[in-house]
Amino acid sequence: MIDGYIESGILDHTIAGVDELETTIVEAAFAAHGDRTVLKPLGLTMDQWQEHIDDAELPAFRRAVVEGDWQSLIAHARAAAKMRLDLGI
Repeated sequence: MIDGYIESGILDHTIAGVDELETTIVEAAFAAHGDRTVLKPLGLTMDQWQEHIDDAELPAFRRAVVEGDWQSLIAHARAAAKMRLDLGI
């Protein structure tokens, strides 16, 4: 299930054996945590940050979330915030 999520970005409730609402809650909790602890301190929104993410990077970011490796996400978000600042956007 985890490998499938890392590759596709879909947390499949049927594979996990839980209700669809439970997977929705887990996804929302991880998104809120990332927004609160990674993006907001840098002045970024999720949409702004995603402008700096290549689709090929998504599996690595999902793996970092699953593994609790927030430092990798923070490093990327810092670089995105600096680029936006340097560009005046």
